[in-house]
Amino acid sequence: MPNVKTCLTALSLGLAVVASASPGLARERYQTQHLYLSTEMNGSREKALRDCNAEVAPWNNRDWQTMQIIRYNGCMERHGQMP
Repeated sequence: MPNVKTCLTALSLGLAVVASASPGLARERYQTQHLYLSTEMNGSREKALRDCNAEVAPWNNRDWQTMQIIRYNGCMERHGQMP
């Protein structure tokens, strides 16, 4: 049966590993979210937004919401943009 000192040592080691990994994970998450939160708009993104919004306009959001979202995401992907 492990003694208390061994358990505390293992717990401390585990916490140290988690604490050292946190900054790296936070940096990756920020860089990923930055793609979605970017305020810069280039011409190809503007064109994709206009085209895709026009494509899904006939689909009523209330009745066909799932179809509208699927078609919109597919259109944005075809234009090489993130939805």
